[in-house]
Amino acid sequence: MRGVVDDVAVAVGGAGLQRLVNNAGIGVGGPVEYLTEDDWRRVFDVNFFSVIALTQMAMPLLRAGRGRIVHIGSVGGRLAAPGLAPYSASKHALEALAESTRHELARSGSPVRVSLVEPGAVKTAIWTKADATADEIEEALGTEGRERYQWLVDEARGFIDDSRERGVEPGAVAEVVEQALTSTRPKARYLVGPDAKVGGHVIARAPDRLRDALVDLNSRRSERRGRGLGPRPG
Repeated sequence: MRGVVDDVAVAVGGAGLQRLVNNAGIGVGGPVEYLTEDDWRRVFDVNFFSVIALTQMAMPLLRAGRGRIVHIGSVGGRLAAPGLAPYSASKHALEALAESTRHELARSGSPVRVSLVEPGAVKTAIWTKADATADEIEEALGTEGRERYQWLVDEARGFIDDSRERGVEPGAVAEVVEQALTSTRPKARYLVGPDAKVGGHVIARAPDRLRDALVDLNSRRSERRGRGLGPRPG
């Protein structure tokens, strides 16, 4: 990573860097009690610590170029669904990073601006990979774990199936990133997609009891959809 930033510094010279988009994201799913410490560290290393490292390395170039930073977060940073604790926790951490950095740069007189883009489901190859992940989770749980959490595996398959069908096109996210990079007054946060806007503007702001009920309702809906989908043939 350091070598890439050094190469960019040579290429841009005194003009500095005008744009940095941090788009790092992997997901590890499963019940919290069955996830290992390595699972958590792997997600945070990619989704959070790599973002910090690259942002710090690029900051002198961004300051010279009066640049913009756009972090790609997720509505999962505002709402934590069952089975997605490591992913949501890492994206929630990214929310804090973006907000703190935004205030620090503003108070210190830096010209660098920071925005957070929070998509919902997007139609990418991630859902094909997620099919295999759901199968792996089911196998790893074992007999006792499946007795407790088969509903969660079914929910995961239903969520994957629904997201593959209803997710927004990648271009919709790209358009919002472009807005954040070029607007004269960029927003602090951008929610992308109908599910992200409902989740971010409505469910995440609801009182806890209502919020829990809505998350549970969505969880059960995905579970019903996922029943019978079963492991995908290898």
